Amino acid sequence: MAHVSDIKLIRTDTTLDLSQKAEKGMSCNRRRRRRRRPAKRGVPLAVVLPCVTVGPIVQPAINTSINHAVARGRYLCIGTVIHRAELLRMLKELFPQYPVTSKSKDDGNSMVKPYRFSNQRLKDLGLEFTPMRKCLYDAVVCMQQKGHLAVQSIDHMSSNNSEEANNGNNNGEKKQEQVVCVTGAGGFIGSWVVRELLLRGYRVRGTARDPRKNAHLLALEGAKERLTLCRADVLDFASLRAAFAGCHGVFHIASPVSKDPNLVPVAIEGTRNVMNAAADMGVRRVVFTSSYGAVHMNPNRSPDAVLDETCWSDPEFCRREDIYCYAKMMAEKTATEEASRRRLQLAVVVPCVTVGPILQPSVNFSCHHVVRYLTGAAATYPNAVAAYADVRDVARAHVLVYEHHGARGRYLCIGTVIHRAELLRMLKELFPQYPVTSKCEDEGNPMVKPYKFSNQRLKDLGLEFTPLRKSLQEAIVCLQRKGHLPVVTVAQQRACL
Repeated sequence: MAHVSDIKLIRTDTTLDLSQKAEKGMSCNRRRRRRRRPAKRGVPLAVVLPCVTVGPIVQPAINTSINHAVARGRYLCIGTVIHRAELLRMLKELFPQYPVTSKSKDDGNSMVKPYRFSNQRLKDLGLEFTPMRKCLYDAVVCMQQKGHLAVQSIDHMSSNNSEEANNGNNNGEKKQEQVVCVTGAGGFIGSWVVRELLLRGYRVRGTARDPRKNAHLLALEGAKERLTLCRADVLDFASLRAAFAGCHGVFHIASPVSKDPNLVPVAIEGTRNVMNAAADMGVRRVVFTSSYGAVHMNPNRSPDAVLDETCWSDPEFCRREDIYCYAKMMAEKTATEEASRRRLQLAVVVPCVTVGPILQPSVNFSCHHVVRYLTGAAATYPNAVAAYADVRDVARAHVLVYEHHGARGRYLCIGTVIHRAELLRMLKELFPQYPVTSKCEDEGNPMVKPYKFSNQRLKDLGLEFTPLRKSLQEAIVCLQRKGHLPVVTVAQQRACL
């Protein structure tokens, strides 16, 4: 299978097997002669051979894909080969509210094994294949939004399958109508977490100091039926208790971004209030959003060390270099201490620099990290590496750790670690019309090497990370559409040179 957006075609040609060719009255020789004609006429020909293609649709009607096509030729466009049972397992995990079957037509025989394939020729051209789980997710959400698939809540499935609703895991609890609260619901990550929860059928209560600024959330799929916004402040304990009343779980995402030293006591006290208000109101499960600034800022860490959930930033170094990261680290420690004291189930998602499309109306700090290079505001780049993850992967990570009842502790949400020069190279390849700098501010020294990391804990829960190139492309297109980044054509760029 392959994602529809991965098929950058010049010409599409799905090869049929011999029996299909015979049915269509076309011999192999006729087909070969027809393919050779462009070469005789001096026309360069490239043939792309897609397999079963999934993903969001652009056209109004639902299309069909050719099943079991044997693709042969010059550029084999296959992202993965899996058994149908694995496909259905993914669908059930992503959309548990739908009645996906678990029964095989051929239970008596051994399971057919996936065949091996090579897509190296397209990889050599720079194509990065989209993970299958993401293809399915985007396709189903698109079908829901276009009205081709009914949006079903968890409650709907519960009423049709009450027996399964008490199977003892977190999904079983969820089928009995779960209400969850998201603090900082209107932010970059918070908005995507709200969207993910709504799509999975939850009833969501979003908090903000000024709910009027979060009108964009009301336009999300399912918001009219299952989203309420309320005023709450992490320093106002009573407002938190009111927001958490009747909730099964809390996602604590709210966190101001500032270099003000006063941020530290606010972050600590706010987190303490959230944890205690949740415990007071009978909430048993909390997901806390930390920052990889609480993990990687340690000048004494060996270059060969693998960054994982056991790593912590050096407190003194962190406090001197980045007060925001220090505040997040102290807030995470506070959340862990309070969860232990109040016997709360706590899972901590540790995201890094987060990129991707925005849902909120304003540009956030992470977007500015990229935009300043496209606008030419940054004349040089640092000799530094950074970790990146797609905001949609970060949102799914939050929901995954919540839904896996045994998930505890930290979950490092990093898709890739690259040098800033590599990031800018991607931007220049994707959007050559923008004045992205090629000058490093530290050209005299050797290039810093990316550090090693492990995101295995989230992968074990089923998260597949989006390629950074795809995240960047969709982020920039989104910013253009929302008017945060001027649309510059290649012709305009040439006219300015």
